[in-house]
Amino acid sequence: MNRRNILATSGLIAFTSTAGCLGLGNQMTDDFERKLSIHELEQDDNDSPYTLDVVTLENEINSQHSATFEISITNDSQSVVGARIPFYKMPSSNHGSAGIIIYSLAAADSLSVDSAPECASNEDINWTLEGVQTPDLEPGETISNEYIIADDPSADGCFPTGEYQMESLMRYGQQDEDVTSLSILMELHTDT
Repeated sequence: MNRRNILATSGLIAFTSTAGCLGLGNQMTDDFERKLSIHELEQDDNDSPYTLDVVTLENEINSQHSATFEISITNDSQSVVGARIPFYKMPSSNHGSAGIIIYSLAAADSLSVDSAPECASNEDINWTLEGVQTPDLEPGETISNEYIIADDPSADGCFPTGEYQMESLMRYGQQDEDVTSLSILMELHTDT
């Protein structure tokens, strides 16, 4: 290999390893910080038996932890309905620009809330293929599911700032039309 190729390759490796995180490997620097704001959670079907609510549990992403939020689903009908966990594993690139991935903490390959987040390297996302949980809800019953924000390895930068919209479907009956579409709009920013 000639000297120019070695220098070009080493320069590219040095740039790639520092882009976004400015740390060693995939570690963030101590001063890295992003804030999560959730602007809305909407569903498009007025006939849906569900009421949904979203609460931010931890709004900061830093070198110690990632942001987390919780979605609660309440069965407002008079009968038992299944409630498939929405947004189980979802990259923002499914419905907009790449940048983040939201994982249900119920997912087998979810990140731990106790581990430091990493700036993902530019590689493909490999999902596990376990089934999504669909618990039955009694009338008036509420279930909650927690989510964690991860960096998307297919995006440039580390937890890029910007707005991200995710969409998910929830089936509540046997008919093709017994489905509600959910949409969550969130933003990562550097403001305090």
